[in-house]
Amino acid sequence: NPVSSFVNFIVFIKPAIQKYYGHESFDHYPAVLKSTIRKQDSKRHFARGKMSYDPTTKNYYANESGSTSSGNLAGLGISNCLIVIPEDIMNLEPGDMVECIKI
Repeated sequence: NPVSSFVNFIVFIKPAIQKYYGHESFDHYPAVLKSTIRKQDSKRHFARGKMSYDPTTKNYYANESGSTSSGNLAGLGISNCLIVIPEDIMNLEPGDMVECIKI
């Protein structure tokens, strides 16, 4: 599962390395969701997404970027963020605020 390995690196290993070397992480951004995201279980999910900044509204916006398969490297290649879906949220709708981790 190459995508799962990548997500684990971004979520756990990269922040540990940054902290070890005294760097602050600037990789987390609040964003307005532009698409519906549904999940089937009560686990935390990290959906691949595309994030963009709108200078007129001064907001970041995020869309899910396709397949959620843990073997889909092409889907990861077109993504620039991970959209964090907390354990207690099953469905996200357009306009909801989400946390995005830049990749």
